[in-house]
Amino acid sequence: MKNTLKKVQKLVGIMLAVALFINVPLLEVSAAELNTTVDEGIEIMECSVGEVPEGYFDYLQKARAAFSDCLISVGCSSEGMDIEIFTGTNAIVPVVGVKDIRVEQKMWYGWKLVAVSTGGEIADKDGISVHVVFTGAIKGKSYRVTCIHYADLVYDDVEEYVEGFNNTGDFIFTY
Repeated sequence: MKNTLKKVQKLVGIMLAVALFINVPLLEVSAAELNTTVDEGIEIMECSVGEVPEGYFDYLQKARAAFSDCLISVGCSSEGMDIEIFTGTNAIVPVVGVKDIRVEQKMWYGWKLVAVSTGGEIADKDGISVHVVFTGAIKGKSYRVTCIHYADLVYDDVEEYVEGFNNTGDFIFTY
């Protein structure tokens, strides 16, 4: 009787493990611009790309092309959460841009994606300004904004694609 009970317990345990394994969602990773479908409830933000004035990053030594002044600025307006992202290089480069802009809201279980934008790029400049507005921001809730800065940097006449991840950390929307 004990032997049969142990076999049944083992069989039930194996069946539960298999059932749980089958129901575990697989992690799918893709860039925002490649993801053609977005879950309901996630706002897709329209992005405006602007040039920074000529010489905006000239105060940096131009010994070798590199990222400089990559930052995310978040403000409040009557339209919602204003997000301004700057990507700078210390030399004029073939391409400079921002991609995979994500706004996440802090929940009891972690971070919930609430808005995305593909970003934008500009050619033959030393910097870019990208502006998006998240209209669904809720006063008093915690958020964070992330993005990827990228550029084709030229070292000794060799072009190299470089990326850098940026994260605001969590903040409370107060407007």
